[in-house]
Amino acid sequence: MSIDNGLVLAMDSRQQVTKTETQAAQGIIRDLPSDNQLITLDAIHCQKTTVQNIIDGNNDYLITVKNNQKNLRKTLHDLAITTPPLSQYIEYDKSRGRNIQRTVSVFKLPNYVKSTWLNSQRFIQVQRIGTRKSKPVDQTVYYLSSRQSNAKTFAAKIRGHWKIENQLHWVRDALFKEDLSPICHFQAVTNLSILLTIAINLLRILGFLSITNAQTWLYGRLWALATLLE
Repeated sequence: MSIDNGLVLAMDSRQQVTKTETQAAQGIIRDLPSDNQLITLDAIHCQKTTVQNIIDGNNDYLITVKNNQKNLRKTLHDLAITTPPLSQYIEYDKSRGRNIQRTVSVFKLPNYVKSTWLNSQRFIQVQRIGTRKSKPVDQTVYYLSSRQSNAKTFAAKIRGHWKIENQLHWVRDALFKEDLSPICHFQAVTNLSILLTIAINLLRILGFLSITNAQTWLYGRLWALATLLE
């Protein structure tokens, strides 16, 4: 989950045993000190209670819609086929073995969807077509938003969300195996999560875009870390 002003809220799926990730997110959203921000969320948070919390805090949302909301996703899919987009933006990604065209289309929502999903104004279709490491890619993802921005603006917000996902959440899960940790005590999990965040930030400060490269570089230079950060 991320917010317009650059704040990243990284939640651990092993928080309190009595709290699910969606409940934890709702609590964080209710306690946000800022307003007039756009909160971007993954599909797990496409919940009416979460949307209500965001709007009650005088903020906006941009939420991924997947099969956990099958009826909504089917509705958006059918509308995208039969309705011309209000705006469209095409961008290309030719990095890290990817050669992908992303087409971002913005559509107006009918009243029956607006009445069900509080303050919803637009839905966005993102089509990704091309190759990734020589393998074909053909993917369509939908988003629901309470803002009335154009396709280029939504494309930047969605790209920013996935940049956070790739640079923070993926690193924590894939490289540091955070989700596989056997530690379940809330305070211990919190402390380890904070220490991991500090470590990742230190490596970013040193100029490393790849955490794997940073780990390799630091193995024989841990004694120099304090000097490098002066």
